[in-house]
Amino acid sequence: LLLHETLGSGGFGEVRLASWRGEEVAAKHLHRAKIRHKKALRQFLAAAELQLALGEHENVVRVLGFCWEAERAAVVQIMELCTLGPLSRHLHPSAPALSWETQKLPIAAGVARALAFLHSNAKPLIHCDLKPSNILLDHVFKPKLADFGLAREQQEHPLQHRHPQQQNT
Repeated sequence: LLLHETLGSGGFGEVRLASWRGEEVAAKHLHRAKIRHKKALRQFLAAAELQLALGEHENVVRVLGFCWEAERAAVVQIMELCTLGPLSRHLHPSAPALSWETQKLPIAAGVARALAFLHSNAKPLIHCDLKPSNILLDHVFKPKLADFGLAREQQEHPLQHRHPQQQNT
């Protein structure tokens, strides 16, 4: 894994452009200070495990692998690169306006498909942090849902919820 320039940063660390196995990828790099805190490290790994367990969907960012280097105290999640970056960048007032027909509606439909995919598992996954900065766009404006740091498995499928009086009958 060869790290290049920084694409973005947040409370967890930073996302950097990287080269991996001859391919350009995004590398989500956990802050060194966070690695020392077991809770932060567990949360970072748990989010990645949830995303890996989902399987693949065209509108969810693909996790390609992990890198853990004890010598450099580095924990890195390797993901597909979404070259157009977060949707928030394209919604900024200074950005060129998006077309309803060719961009906004397909982006909204793609996000809806991603959420339907998350919610249709045997144990539905609730993203809990849906916002424009967590919707990444590939080179043709296809939306990809990212950042599963707050995601939670719903223990019971919402359509299978039983009324309390019906339990144990």
